[in-house]
Formats: sequence, C-alpha cells, structure tokens
Amino acid sequence: MHGTKSAFRLEQWHRLEGNKTKLSIVRGGGLAGMVTKTELSSDKLSDDDAVLLRERSDEAGLLAPAPARAGGGDHPTADEFSYEVTVVRDGNSQTVQVNEGTMSDALKSLLSWVEQHPQTAQTIEGSKPR
Repeated sequence: MHGTKSAFRLEQWHRLEGNKTKLSIVRGGGLAGMVTKTELSSDKLSDDDAVLLRERSDEAGLLAPAPARAGGGDHPTADEFSYEVTVVRDGNSQTVQVNEGTMSDALKSLLSWVEQHPQTAQTIEGSKPR
C-alpha cells in the first residue's frame, strides 16, 4: 500500500512539475525577542516531499483569500511568538501574519514539518525592536 501511495504522489508531482512552491517563515518574539528566518523550496526536495509541501500549504490555506484562512492577527502576549509566513507558487505570492496562540492546527503542523525538514535553511535575523 505504501508503494501505491508513493507512486500516486510521484504522478501528482509530475503533473505539478514547473510549479515550484517556496515557503518562508519569519518568527519573532518570545522571551529573547530573536527573529529567525526559515526557508524551504520544493526544488530542493524529493518528489514526495515537494508534493507534501504543496499539500500542507494548501491545507493551511496559505493561498486562500484572507477570510478563508484560519488564525488571526491579534496582538501576541509578551512571550508569544509571532509569524510572517510567505508562500510563493505558480507566480503567486501570499503573506500571512499570525500569532502562535491563534494559528490553525494545519498551519502549526506545516510550520513544524518545515522547521524539522533536513533541507530547511534557517538564519538568525537578530532581535525584534520593542
């Protein structure tokens, strides 16, 4: 069964070829106020992971119109992280600003997956102005 699912995803990927997905996450806040930038691009991923990146981005609603996205932009508490998530796909770009306490489960899952992926590039940008 696993091979069938993998073959299906590979077939999906070939239909998507040329439609790259790039995700950029800027995380700031927390107690230290550090700002980090995390990036992951489908062109650096295996076919299966590239399809997963696209699927998880879709599930999180990152390219959906603003009212359809879950998670709000309320002001974070003093020790809460805030995120600016940008997805670029098929020539379209969308940026979402959300706080960790108000983001959807789908977005939390996507961010966790991206941050743990071995092909992720992460940099420390510095401290967030207070």
